[in-house]
Amino acid sequence: MAREPDAVQLSGKEKIVGSLLLLAIIIPALFFSFGPELRRQNEREDLLASGQDATATIVSLRDNGNSFNDKPEVEVRLIVHPSGDASEDFQVDITQVMGPVDLANYRVGVEVSVKFDPADRQKLTIVAVVPPTAAGSPAAPTEAAPAEQSN
Repeated sequence: MAREPDAVQLSGKEKIVGSLLLLAIIIPALFFSFGPELRRQNEREDLLASGQDATATIVSLRDNGNSFNDKPEVEVRLIVHPSGDASEDFQVDITQVMGPVDLANYRVGVEVSVKFDPADRQKLTIVAVVPPTAAGSPAAPTEAAPAEQSN
């Protein structure tokens, strides 16, 4: 009859070293998985609190194939109108996670209200869709569900 091998007994130091090695693998994996999303959320909160208000026109939308919590990540190109003077308009490309309901409101040609960092105009977040009035000109913005964004 074959004898079963004895179980390996680890000393207290070996258990500690093994636990530390396991943490050294898990913590970076969590950081790389969730870190970018946390950074985007913090940046969005900062822009909502202190960013400059503007309107923008959606020029293009493209699903980049990524999704978070079953929400697609979409690349959005915008022409931003910071003061209403066309000579100050600028273009921005952002990547934003949008829910399917929100995505239905975001189409090429739609006006949106945005907030951007005047010191770095590439830092921008969409705040809400600006609904058209009966005459076709934009009315006051309606709040859209918060969308997550990244640059």
